[in-house]
Amino acid sequence: MAWVGQLDEESQQILPVAVYGNGIDYVDGLIVSADASLPEGLGPTGSALRCNQTIIVNDFSNDPITSIWHEKAKAFGWGSCISIPIQRNQKPFAVLNVYHENINAFDDEAIALLQEMAGDISFALDNFDREAKQHKLALALDHAHKHISQIINLSPAVIYTLKANNNDGFTIDFISENVYKMTGYPKEKWVEHDFWMNHIYAEDMPKVLVAQESLFETGTLNHHYRFNHANGDYIWIEDQVMLIRDDNGKPVEIIGAWLDITERLNAEEKLRINAKVFESSREGILITNGGNEIISVNRAFTTITGYESDDVIGKTPDILISGNTNPIFNDAMWENISRFGYWQGEVASRRKNGELYPQWLSISTIKNIHGKVTQHICIITDISERKVAEERIQFLSNFDPLTNLPNRTLLNDRTTLALASAKRSKSTVALMYLDLDRFKFINESLGPTAGDHVLKELAERLLVSLYPGDTVCRQGGDEFIILLPNTDAEGAAHVAKKLLEIIAQPFSFNGQRIVLTTSIGIAAYPQDGHNFEQLTQSADAALYRAKHEGRNNFQFFARQMHEQANDVLQLENELRNAIEHQEFLLHYQPQYDTKTSKIIGLEALIRWQHPQKGLVSPALFIPIAEESGLITEIGDWVLRTAVQQLAAWQGAGLKAVPVAVNLSVVQFHQDTLYSSVCQILRDTKVNPNMLELELTEGIAMEDSERTLNVLNQLNALGVRLSIDDFGTGYSSLSYLKKFKIDKLKIDQSFVRGLGSHPQDAAIITAIISMAKSLGFKTIAEGVETQEQLNFLIQHECDEIQGYYFSKPLPSEEVAKLLTE
Repeated sequence: MAWVGQLDEESQQILPVAVYGNGIDYVDGLIVSADASLPEGLGPTGSALRCNQTIIVNDFSNDPITSIWHEKAKAFGWGSCISIPIQRNQKPFAVLNVYHENINAFDDEAIALLQEMAGDISFALDNFDREAKQHKLALALDHAHKHISQIINLSPAVIYTLKANNNDGFTIDFISENVYKMTGYPKEKWVEHDFWMNHIYAEDMPKVLVAQESLFETGTLNHHYRFNHANGDYIWIEDQVMLIRDDNGKPVEIIGAWLDITERLNAEEKLRINAKVFESSREGILITNGGNEIISVNRAFTTITGYESDDVIGKTPDILISGNTNPIFNDAMWENISRFGYWQGEVASRRKNGELYPQWLSISTIKNIHGKVTQHICIITDISERKVAEERIQFLSNFDPLTNLPNRTLLNDRTTLALASAKRSKSTVALMYLDLDRFKFINESLGPTAGDHVLKELAERLLVSLYPGDTVCRQGGDEFIILLPNTDAEGAAHVAKKLLEIIAQPFSFNGQRIVLTTSIGIAAYPQDGHNFEQLTQSADAALYRAKHEGRNNFQFFARQMHEQANDVLQLENELRNAIEHQEFLLHYQPQYDTKTSKIIGLEALIRWQHPQKGLVSPALFIPIAEESGLITEIGDWVLRTAVQQLAAWQGAGLKAVPVAVNLSVVQFHQDTLYSSVCQILRDTKVNPNMLELELTEGIAMEDSERTLNVLNQLNALGVRLSIDDFGTGYSSLSYLKKFKIDKLKIDQSFVRGLGSHPQDAAIITAIISMAKSLGFKTIAEGVETQEQLNFLIQHECDEIQGYYFSKPLPSEEVAKLLTE
């Protein structure tokens, strides 16, 4: 039988913890102690534990050290026993006790075996202790790590370390979790190669590289730079860095800390700006303390008043009072400041040299947290020039500055009075719109000075030729409006005829003889309108007809023209609403390669889905959009929408083909065209060569130098360019050969005439031949029959589009087409 006894520290008893074999009941109630002062502690088990040595009892029943257990042992027949100490961490921890029924049962071999067993148990206990200790240490380290991580992550600073690698560089070894809060990038991103370097603000990269070099010279570095945040903005980072070297001086580690100083720099910048605003403001600024003593003034204050800061610091603003201020006014002003904390108004003030001047004064109070006034801020504006300007503005609000004739505002007032008088007396009133024919050529050929000279002389001629009760108004440019009270149609015609003759008389400028004609539109009250606006609209419509009748004539307004004008105006208003309510949509007409019959492009075509009228033809609303100036906004929408749709198709994995977009004259002449195209391509990430811009032949030939510059810019960007409706206008081959365009688009009017008009076939053949010689491709539009297609293929036209292959399709149907 064997049992293992373990010491109970409190009672000093050795208690069984494991028992095995025959006679295990022996240990029941067995009392064994480690205390040598007790008989129970003098036995083999207590001695083995206390002395840390093996105790062998060869005759258990007769050995005196086991005497107190003799009686108990007889029942089990123990002849001999052995007690071997079990060590733990090199100290006695327990005792292995083995009993045998024979005397002298334990020979050397048995003793060695049992000691080896005890040693194995000791080794196992030591391993267990080591593992427990390591586990405890790991838990402590984990706790410390978490504790330190919590401290670091609560800190506003991001801590990082870099380890030297085998490539003479450094690899990130640690970065605190709060880097995500600061930069928007999770911790996992920072292990990517050169992640930090790739996100430094481009303009700051050179100075960062220089700073890195200095780190290896000095061992420490403190610098700041901009870092691109994940949200697209940038932040300012203060970077404190220390380089660690080994005993041989070799760099082995970099330790650093980041601090986001964006708010601090912004605050400093605001303070700097505020100080600069204070000093650079054109208004005088005066600040007083709670006792109304001047504590600060800016440079503009000195400029306005003549007083230097030393003249006024410590004094009250009373030194600026003119002496003409009414005490009642002064008391009311301070009462208002006391009640509301603010006052402003015009006051008379005196400069240092004694000069009086009008001043606009604003006074505000600043209070502390207890509501006590601590400062007054006074803003002083010298309004002397404003007074003069107001008089000038009063003149300009009613008169034209070039000719000194009444302007439209004053004419409106006089017309209202004339109509009221005519209504009472049941008389008539005539209103004339007068527009000089081709006046722009004078400005273009002789310059604006010559144009202004002619307009002023014309104003003098008109004033001399009319009655004093008549009003001549210059509306702007070369347009004049004439009000003829108490004048019927016959009288108005007489005046108009006279004006045509007067204006036809030559003008002279610097010896240059200038001959002009004019077109005149006439409206009459009451049949053509009952107020100023109605009459001007009617006269303008009549003027439009006069110009279409060949110019140098006058026309009266007709009711049907008025109705037509209303229709156009209504459509224009509905067009504005269409922009606001997003009633436009784009259809796309496929373009095909004549050799392969494969789709190689799309042309974006605008459609207006009118809520009442259904689809409105572009032929109807595009001219109105161009005339009203809405074409710019519409054209920009078409361009952006088409490119966004192309990006959507590409994003869906569909076959990518270029999209062609028509440019209007107004849109092409915008100075922002190139930047707008760049921005749209940048926003959508569409390759520039997937966009084709179509411009009309007329655009290409107009203002050729500017056109050449714009086309060169777009070509350099990679955008494809084509000339639309080629052959319908006037083309200069000398300019055409300079243009970096890709394609000539043969107008559908020529294609339509194939088979019936030999001239159209000859024109198409010539265009294709010329295009090939200049290195351009050709595309024919409006192809609707097999006969037309065969002709174009035979004459090597590169591309075609038209109803023969497909009509313009909604984007959803185009997506299906691109999938096939």
